[in-house]
Amino acid sequence: MIRIICLWAFLCPYPSPGQNAKGLSGKVATPYQRPLPAVSLSFAKGAGSTRTDATGRFRLANLLLPDTLVLSKDGYHKKRIPIRAGFHTPLQITLEPEVIRPLKIGDKMPDALLENIMNAPYSSIKLSAYKGKVLILDFWATWCGSCIAAMHEVEPLQKKYADRFQVLAITYEEPKHVTGFLQTTGVKREFSFPIATSDKLLVRYFPYRILPHEVWLDADQRIIAITNQKAVTEANIQTAIAGGIPKVEIKNDRMAMDKKKSLYENIGEELQDYICFQSLLTQGIPGVGGSSGFSYSKDSTSRRFHILNFDLINLMKSATGFFIQPNNRVIIEDAEINKIKSDLFCYELTYSKNLSNSEWQRYMKQDLERFFQVNLEIVPRTVSGYALRLVNNDSSRLVTKGGKYTNELTDRNKPEKRLVNAPISVLLESLNSRASDMPIILDQTRIKTNIDLVFEGSLTDLDNINKNLARYQLELLPVQKEINMLVVSSAKHSKL
Repeated sequence: MIRIICLWAFLCPYPSPGQNAKGLSGKVATPYQRPLPAVSLSFAKGAGSTRTDATGRFRLANLLLPDTLVLSKDGYHKKRIPIRAGFHTPLQITLEPEVIRPLKIGDKMPDALLENIMNAPYSSIKLSAYKGKVLILDFWATWCGSCIAAMHEVEPLQKKYADRFQVLAITYEEPKHVTGFLQTTGVKREFSFPIATSDKLLVRYFPYRILPHEVWLDADQRIIAITNQKAVTEANIQTAIAGGIPKVEIKNDRMAMDKKKSLYENIGEELQDYICFQSLLTQGIPGVGGSSGFSYSKDSTSRRFHILNFDLINLMKSATGFFIQPNNRVIIEDAEINKIKSDLFCYELTYSKNLSNSEWQRYMKQDLERFFQVNLEIVPRTVSGYALRLVNNDSSRLVTKGGKYTNELTDRNKPEKRLVNAPISVLLESLNSRASDMPIILDQTRIKTNIDLVFEGSLTDLDNINKNLARYQLELLPVQKEINMLVVSSAKHSKL
């Protein structure tokens, strides 16, 4: 029995409590199994400590068990792992990243550890080491020409105010790449400020889309500004050193921009007033009703015209300044357009407020011509129609008796439609607007006063129209006349 126990003790690879272990090794990675370099490892009781290498691997020797292994890295949750007799090696350890809230102006900067620093007598440093100075975190990259130019401009200011002002260049790029760039270009000799590489922490505090990206911290390391490189001037640095807040334009990168989506999808409602020029054509949109009108941007530099859920003919009339004319003043010579002339569309145009009506209408006209492959022209055409005339020049039955203006001619549901105290042009407009295939009716009555009348039945049936007009000594006589018409012709085989 004794021999068996001794044999077991000899074969066991695990140390017993209070004994030294040969060593502890393993690998540290993210939840996505990306190796984590520069993770600090130490023991709660023992004196041994180390860091993970570039591949996330580590090794610790001469352990005294039991003990607790402590892992820490800025931007990640600290982890404590009890190591007791019987542990298995190598260890596979995962560190969870901290949920870091992007900082804003007025926030206090956490005391982050910066590593992989070059162009300085130290390779790592805590941000608190710069406390007492105005600090600019200058986010840059080797491919960013404007970043390099800005660094050249700030270098004399760094030297001039070195006791009260510090620039710290920050890049996500790896040390090897940055070193190669600095040596190849000779830039390293020209800059006196430290350059922190392989940054994955500060960019989470200060996310950006556009470089250079400048974060200003006051002497107490409170964020006082986030700007582009143009704000890094001597006057603004002096203001910050004196304890003031520079009067600068705050940089606001749009981090949600998705390049796979259109600019219109990305821009969002809060950015609509940044649009200088834009045109948009859509099919009819259910649920928004029909309307048209104008509005201005908040700064009043641009104007916006919209026309929602109008038929195609009315869009084309708007684009040619022909909007007030009835649809029977439009000649459609394109068979494809004739099929969709009654379909609903929406159009919006944002343009400079300095454009005249004819100028913005020209833009709209060009848009419609390009998309529908047509030509839109207002040209004189001889057309057959009818002239509205007085019988024996007698308007006595029409002259208004006064009262409130009333126009029921547009109400299709009323069997009797009253027109009260209205100019005769209202009657002509109603007769011409009932259908696009109605003959054109021209006014030759010479009536100048307002009129009253009651109209029964349909306004699209010529026989019924004549019957109603006869009660008021009015008649329709056939005529041929040359008048301006909007002609919609095909441009599929012509150059627009």
